[in-house]
Amino acid sequence: MDVDKVAFTGSTVTGRKIMEAAAKSNLKKVSLELGGKSPQLVFESMDLEQAANWACLGVLYNTGQDCTAGSHLYVQDTIYDKFVSLLVSKAKELVIGDGFDEKSGGGPLVSKTQFDKVWQYIESGRAQGAKVALGGQKRPGKGFFVDPTITLTNRSLDRCLQSADSKLKRKA
Repeated sequence: MDVDKVAFTGSTVTGRKIMEAAAKSNLKKVSLELGGKSPQLVFESMDLEQAANWACLGVLYNTGQDCTAGSHLYVQDTIYDKFVSLLVSKAKELVIGDGFDEKSGGGPLVSKTQFDKVWQYIESGRAQGAKVALGGQKRPGKGFFVDPTITLTNRSLDRCLQSADSKLKRKA
């Protein structure tokens, strides 16, 4: 085979199949990014400007389509409003567009399936009372674009977090 390495980001089920196929062939090198999302913690002792920079990068890098995307932020109550304001400001600076444009910092979602899934989470959050601090809009035109979205929610009502929590409990 002329393939030196296989890199895959996606579901655990597909990742296992890729790893198995590589092991059965010629032990092809494989890089896998599988699974869920990662939380970020923000405390008042931090440099909030830097925390907002890194949190924004952590969740919006690769349009949030990264298994290590820090899509859940837990912010100390004493700095919550200030941090949210900084985070929204940083996210507004991100240019979303054609991935071949050097000015773009984010692009479309990878597929219609992923687009629909993201949109379901946004709509579910709204229905459960989440406040949309930024974004939450579909972009018109070609491609599966959703504006960078920041929702503020109560953990006990958030379907996204409940889904993540149930995955953690199953793994434990």
